[in-house]
Amino acid sequence: MDRACSLFTEGKACRLTPMPVTIDALARQDVDQFIHLLMLGFEDELEERGTNVARLAWLLRLLLTPRGIPMRTLTRLTGHVGVILVAKNAGEVVGILAVLGRHIPSLSGVYVLPQTRGQGVAMALVEEALRRLKKRGHKEARVSVSDSSGRTLAERAGFTPCDHTDLYQRRLPVDVTVPPGVRVHKARKRVLFGHPYDIGFLTRLGGIRSRHIVAEDENGAATAATLVALPHQSIGEIQPQVLRADAVETFAAVLASGCDWLTRLGRKEVSLPIHEETASLADIIVKAGFVKRKSWVQLRIELK
Repeated sequence: MDRACSLFTEGKACRLTPMPVTIDALARQDVDQFIHLLMLGFEDELEERGTNVARLAWLLRLLLTPRGIPMRTLTRLTGHVGVILVAKNAGEVVGILAVLGRHIPSLSGVYVLPQTRGQGVAMALVEEALRRLKKRGHKEARVSVSDSSGRTLAERAGFTPCDHTDLYQRRLPVDVTVPPGVRVHKARKRVLFGHPYDIGFLTRLGGIRSRHIVAEDENGAATAATLVALPHQSIGEIQPQVLRADAVETFAAVLASGCDWLTRLGRKEVSLPIHEETASLADIIVKAGFVKRKSWVQLRIELK
């Protein structure tokens, strides 16, 4: 079966013969078709992250009834963008795209049915997403791609490369040797700022668990991380941050604390995205048994 192989892809066909489609936000009656396309395009990734698809479908139906009022209320209260666009042809959902984020939203989860590719459906979804973001006053949007077709689509839409990410994963628990004299503490700062699942003061009510931790040595050298555990996934995430260039070794303490927290929450695995600015942490991560699973390029676009 022909599957999508990245977060952002239309497939190999690029004839762009227009197909008449209507694009709108996901409605409750379309949830089953959306889940079907989601599984066609991203089944392997959903399984890797331990996603409970039935629970995800239940949550979507809850947010979209009656008439999507809970979802609209959530976005208005938090300033968060959370919309799934669906492209329909003759009443059938033939393409999907998700837009998540707050200050700089991300486009992800683009999938178009194989038999309808090359007819401009994916581009129409992207253009509609950007139009909506611009209308909401956003100045920038981003997208992550892991294959050439996805990158081609993004660049045709006007995105340009801005970062590279390697995703490392391993099973929990993790045994990490912590350097002596390093102290780890929970930070008071807002932990999900800029994260796609940042829904402000309603984050905890949505079942999203998160915290921000900082590790410091006796000289004040420090690294930090945001820890995230989503309610419908059995895999947690550690998002690292280097606060001082000479602080790399303190990250072992951050890693140990973060993995312990996720284990106590019942997560089975942990993922760790490494960007260009945190590449110096890769050696510590590999020594802790993490394996690089995939890589992707992040692209951005200014919304003028």
